[in-house]
Formats: sequence, C-alpha cells, structure tokens
Amino acid sequence: MDGALARYKVLVFLAERTTETPVLEAIDRWVRQDVIAIYPVRQASFAVPRTNVEGDASLWHRWHSGDTGKGKVQFCESHPVHGPYTRYLAQVLPTLEVLSPATRGAMRMQKPEDTYWSLLTTGKLALLNDGDAPATVRLDGGKRIRIEPYAIRME
Repeated sequence: MDGALARYKVLVFLAERTTETPVLEAIDRWVRQDVIAIYPVRQASFAVPRTNVEGDASLWHRWHSGDTGKGKVQFCESHPVHGPYTRYLAQVLPTLEVLSPATRGAMRMQKPEDTYWSLLTTGKLALLNDGDAPATVRLDGGKRIRIEPYAIRME
C-alpha cells in the first residue's frame, strides 16, 4: 500500500488465498504495467481462487482470463509450498526479460542450498554461506568463489 511494488518487476505469490481489497487493487494496478506476477495453483484450487476478505474472486477471474493490461500473470499448476513450485520458479525466473541481466545472471549461479544471495542496488552481489562447511559458488560467467562457513562475501 506504500508504493513498494513500483521498485519491482516480478511478484511471486505464495500460499495465502485471501487478501484485503485495497491490497488486491494495488496489486492489480501494478500488474497492469509491464510486470509479471506468478501465481501457484493446484487443479482443485480453481474452485477456491484468490479472493478479497468478502469472498469476491472477480479480480482473480479477470487475471485468469488474461485481463492484465500490459502486465502478465503466469499460473503454475502447483501447490505453493511444495518442491514443484520452487523448481518452476528456479526455471522461469532467470528467463524473464523484465528482470535485469544482473538479476537473471545471479539466479543462474550454482551454489549450495544453504548459501544465499542478494543483488544490491549498487550492483554488488552479497553472498552468505549459512552452512557448517566452506561453500563453492560458481557465478553465471564461470568464476568460482569459496566462502567460509557462516561468512559473507561481496562480489
């Protein structure tokens, strides 16, 4: 509601299906720009789509029919808290042209599961090894980086 979405090009929905009406309306205004929202659904969830707190699902139905303005809502036929959705996101996000090349490259890095990253507004890549052993990260361009356990490295 504070305009934070304006800084982003992709919104990934997770498990919650009910949202306050003003929040849904703000998301809809954002979606209608040149951005992408990714929404997980299960086959059975079409009977229980995203609604506002009053139970109105009309916005969800408009998105599902393609009424998204210049933006796009991609639906993944998966449950939002299971592995298939995570794998779908890992496959799709690095291909989205609305994201910067640096962001797409960071998403293609090879790293252990307990190594996390953030791309800073300065363009620097912050890496955190939250594991008990040293981590080796291979960046998109092929460069290999070793990070000691429980350490942060800037690239």
